[in-house]
Amino acid sequence: MKIVVASPIPSGSPKAHAINTFKMASGFAKIGHDVTIVAYKGHISVLNQLSDYYGADKSIKWVLLPQNILGRQMNLHSDFTILAIPKLLAIKPDVIYSRAYHLPHFISKIGFNVIAESHAHLDNMQSAFLKMITSTKNKKFLRWVTISNYLKKGYVELGAVEHKIKVLPDAVDLSLFEKPESHLQLFESKKNIVYAGHLYDYKGIPLILEAAQNRPEYNFHLVGGLDDDINRHKSYCSANSIKNVFFHGMKKHSEVPNYLWSADVLILTHTLNHPSANFTSPVKLAEYLAAKRPTLVADIPALKDWLSDKEVFFYKSDDVNSFVEELDDIFDKNGSEIDSVIENAFKLAQRWTYEKRCQQILEGLF
Repeated sequence: MKIVVASPIPSGSPKAHAINTFKMASGFAKIGHDVTIVAYKGHISVLNQLSDYYGADKSIKWVLLPQNILGRQMNLHSDFTILAIPKLLAIKPDVIYSRAYHLPHFISKIGFNVIAESHAHLDNMQSAFLKMITSTKNKKFLRWVTISNYLKKGYVELGAVEHKIKVLPDAVDLSLFEKPESHLQLFESKKNIVYAGHLYDYKGIPLILEAAQNRPEYNFHLVGGLDDDINRHKSYCSANSIKNVFFHGMKKHSEVPNYLWSADVLILTHTLNHPSANFTSPVKLAEYLAAKRPTLVADIPALKDWLSDKEVFFYKSDDVNSFVEELDDIFDKNGSEIDSVIENAFKLAQRWTYEKRCQQILEGLF
């Protein structure tokens, strides 16, 4: 089947939704489909470099649209649709998988089969998003993919057609993140705790820095983050004489696995004091589970929807004392107990691959 993955994401974007979108394209390709990505042209535009950056399937074709025409910046919604339509007409796909709001509304009206994915907050009142809600009534709008029943319920209350919404967690490229028997150990022998992702406060970074201050015998490694966030947190560490936090900066997606494999413990520290605590499904979650390291996560509702204490260790969200006590406890546990949790986590990761996610999305549609 010929599939177009279309989204107004600039190529080379390090953001989670970009990784998710382009890895979904790989998932469709790996299960045998002819895949083309239509996106904006970003700071990486050489095709083999894009494949390397995202660890994407090399069979994928890329169509990159200009973000700026005659000095005018293209917007994320109507402009992207206008630029994408001629490309879609030329490709003649059997289905379009879209990570955009305006595009599904328009193309499902003119005869294209559409699968849309959105994890939009329920307070999103953008007109393009509300048009996407009403588009679910179009015959050619086949499916809406999202990451939580909480969001599904909210979209239905806004007017989306309930039976078209499919709830799936984010996924993992198992070939990239499964821990090999041997790998380059990046850190010294001191106990190393690793967080991978953006360094926004609602991701729990202040809690990590406080924990580092409380446990100087542990090293905390933060992989990712925008420069402004890195500099802000570095300043805090400097002002508070915190010397056991290491900022590794943004890495290519294909470089992240070795940081996870080098960890003694992986952490997911999302705060409860943010709306996404009810529905987040972080890209890094399944990647952590695949890396075969013990994982400590905040007990927010969204994570407890997908996980149990058979696969991960929980701490009380936003409670630094609970966090460091659970870390201590993980280091004190015997090997067989840790191995059992890691084994269960890996079994879950094997169910959450991009290939299986893509199969589930297409199931029953054609």
